[in-house]
Parts: sequence; structure tokens; C-alpha cells
Amino acid sequence: MTKDSIITLSINEAGTPPQSTFLFHVMVDGEVVSSNQNLSPEDSKAVR
Repeated sequence: MTKDSIITLSINEAGTPPQSTFLFHVMVDGEVVSSNQNLSPEDSKAVR
């Protein structure tokens, strides 16, 4: 039997438009796998 993993994605927005960006952290089973990452202002605008 396989164990299900818990993936946690934390997203915050920083800055002021039009230069605001999304910052994110990714954890798997409580272990940080990616921290303090951000999208560019252009990519952040595209996902809005």
C-alpha cells in the first residue's frame, strides 16, 4: 500500500501593480522543497 503525500502550496502577492509578483513556497509532507520563489511581473499578470 502506498502512502499519500500531502503537498502544501503557499502563495503571497508582493509589490504594487503593475509590478506586483506572486511569491510561493512548496512543501511535501511538511518538508520544504522550494522556498522564496517568485514569478516575474509578466508571469504573475498572466495567471491572474
